[in-house]
Amino acid sequence: MNREKHILPVTPMVWTIPDAVIEDAVLRETQFRALVAAGFDGVAVFVRCTRYTWDDPEARAAVAHISRMCKASGLKLWIGPDPRFISRTLIGEHGGAEVLLFGNASRASVFPHRVPVEAGRFSVRCELTPRHGHMFHEVALEYLPLGLARVYAVRSGVTSIAHDDITDITASSRMFYNARDRYVEAFGTFAPPDGGAWDILAFFRVRSSHMDYSSRAQMRAYARRLAAQKKAGIHPQGLMWDEPGYTCTYGSLPFTPVIRTAWTESLGLSPEKVLWKLALDAADGSHSHVRQSYYRIVQQTVVDAQRATNRVIRRLWGQYCVAGIHDTWHFESGDMCDMNHGSMDLWKGGEAKSGGFVDVGGVNDLRLPGSPYYANLAALSVIAASLGRHSPGKFAYNNLWTVGDDDGEGWQLSVMDHCVDVLAFAGNRWLAHAYGPVGTIGQERSFLGSPPLPGYPDHSTWPGFPVWNKRLQDHVQATGGALPVANVLLVFPVDLLHALADPRADRLAAEVFAGVLALLDDHFHPDVISPLLASRGRWINGSFVLGRHRYDAVALPYAKEVDKNMAAAMRNGGDLVIRFDPTAASALPKHLALLGIPRPARGPAGSWISMTAGSQESVVTVIPSRHTGVMEGKVTCGGAEVFLPRTSGLVRVHFREGSTPLVRSDVHRLP
Repeated sequence: MNREKHILPVTPMVWTIPDAVIEDAVLRETQFRALVAAGFDGVAVFVRCTRYTWDDPEARAAVAHISRMCKASGLKLWIGPDPRFISRTLIGEHGGAEVLLFGNASRASVFPHRVPVEAGRFSVRCELTPRHGHMFHEVALEYLPLGLARVYAVRSGVTSIAHDDITDITASSRMFYNARDRYVEAFGTFAPPDGGAWDILAFFRVRSSHMDYSSRAQMRAYARRLAAQKKAGIHPQGLMWDEPGYTCTYGSLPFTPVIRTAWTESLGLSPEKVLWKLALDAADGSHSHVRQSYYRIVQQTVVDAQRATNRVIRRLWGQYCVAGIHDTWHFESGDMCDMNHGSMDLWKGGEAKSGGFVDVGGVNDLRLPGSPYYANLAALSVIAASLGRHSPGKFAYNNLWTVGDDDGEGWQLSVMDHCVDVLAFAGNRWLAHAYGPVGTIGQERSFLGSPPLPGYPDHSTWPGFPVWNKRLQDHVQATGGALPVANVLLVFPVDLLHALADPRADRLAAEVFAGVLALLDDHFHPDVISPLLASRGRWINGSFVLGRHRYDAVALPYAKEVDKNMAAAMRNGGDLVIRFDPTAASALPKHLALLGIPRPARGPAGSWISMTAGSQESVVTVIPSRHTGVMEGKVTCGGAEVFLPRTSGLVRVHFREGSTPLVRSDVHRLP
């Protein structure tokens, strides 16, 4: 085991400290003792939902106090000095990241926003109402107009745009800013060339109050403030950014000078010539390349900023200081607008992290065994392990959480209990969420109109944590902290989703999630990676080899969209490269079975099963596949088998060559 794993907590709790905790050392100590008593082996401290920024001297002093308490108690300390929390400080007098808006608002409900030309005149408005953001000290982002980037006239009713269907009318358009009512407007006149119906689409340039990941000056200023954390006596074993990106969703695109320059070089022409292809599909398909190159560049700026930060934190706190947190801002719900803010390709983001990090939110939706949300739970649990498997540290964390409550019925407790078993099955550690307020000032226990969020200890699931923490910690000890094996590779179609770049991508992602669920339900052991990562592998003697990992088969959803690098990597795979349509998710495990693809371990019906290989033995983890589920039957691994009596909880079976398999039911259960 590498030294990095020795300093990893298994079950740290995100601890958000508002004004009262910053100002009152007694309250701080009381909350810390409650976290220790609940069995957490680490805390991840965020200065959030407070009027103080994390670089305020009083806030620094509070976190330094927590640092001392952690050292005295043996808990691991992670901190969350995210640059977005001090955006106003970092951007200074020059303003924050520039953004393009082409929807009806800064957080658009209509995008692209096409408005008909009427009587030869047009008016297109975009509201600049401050946009709520839970990662901002100031509670919301503000926007100020800079001008019109481009204005287009587009033939009405046409969704696949040919050359004659669009014309650039920027030169004859005007912009108005209504500072009182907070909207920008593009207006003017347009005479349709054929007398037909035409619409107007406008791209507005605005300056946001968001820090700019692509600005070296801002990132240097951020590094100086990190150094002040150490001088204040803060000594963490990990530093994290929560869902990093530009806080842009559909209809909103970061467009900083660095992004513009890099995009120009990638395209070989001025982006302004093809700007409309970010919002509208081109009849010749050329929008795909335009979007893919753009979104890759956006994400690269975030990854570069994280890498620069990693160099700083390791200089300050040592080479084993953990770097990163989940990139899955919307990914956990299958909402692919992540691509707009710079975290769509989780595997690209993983290049700047120590391990794998994901988010599975709203697990209250798992109450009913038939819930479609099990596909999200399956996919993100597997993806966490996949990201960890291909990371330097070989570990994975899941920021799993719930919303709402159950009015004393108890099902929230049992749902979370099932999720802890899923974490163990997938080899995920648990970055639990969150002790203290979860939102922003004015929305302390919710954001964006969500149902109430946990806000521990004031939630019905809080009493379960002593049992859950012990269960997961014991499981990680039993498996040596290793991740389960995987022998079937599924390539997540990142490039295709980039090319779609709108809610159509949500449907495709949901179908791929369903494919992962089908694999787990049929006891296959999948890994999920991106096309870019997969293109680095090759077929050798009937196995697909990627680094130190070998796979018996590769599954390609939407295979017609693979690029030449992926196609080259898949060459020589023959029938073991499975091109499948995710709309029929159940077909994938059937196809694998017909090919005779092995399952490293198999379990009874109604279970999920994983196998963790050790030097002396293989540990097979078996859990019910659904909340309230039960399982009974044979468990097989490496030619050996054992009968599993009827059970509703986590079971580990230890297989050692030449010995009788040892069945161990988890003893840490809720009463």
